[in-house]
Amino acid sequence: MTYFRRLTEDSIMRVKKSPQQTVNFWLNPILLGLKSLDKFMSKVEFFRQKPQYRYAVLERFVNVKFGNIFKDSARLQPFAIYETLKHEFGDKFGEHDVLICALCTALNTQQKITAVNQQRFNQFASQAQARIAQLEAEVKRLKS
Repeated sequence: MTYFRRLTEDSIMRVKKSPQQTVNFWLNPILLGLKSLDKFMSKVEFFRQKPQYRYAVLERFVNVKFGNIFKDSARLQPFAIYETLKHEFGDKFGEHDVLICALCTALNTQQKITAVNQQRFNQFASQAQARIAQLEAEVKRLKS
């Protein structure tokens, strides 16, 4: 099987988007498609008998979409994310539009966790590089 992908200049993946537009683009399948995916899996015997796999599919689906959102949502204040989501998706939730706040909180929390982990990794990598350089210098000194 062969897959061809053509990227044209005006393709949806190349058009420059604002951070708000990118957040909406990647959240759309989560907010509007997740229920459809779950409903589809409820009709498949395998997923009815093994809810852990059903959950794993839903979790993976959401994680991939959130991963695409992080870079752009990090450039927005939490209230701006809330306004963006409320404007774009609020009418689709009716009286449950307050759940948008929960989604904003989850996004913001994940951003903070990601930032802390990135900072820790960078610090570790820097220390490791310094130690490697120190050991290489020591090996070189011992060889001479």
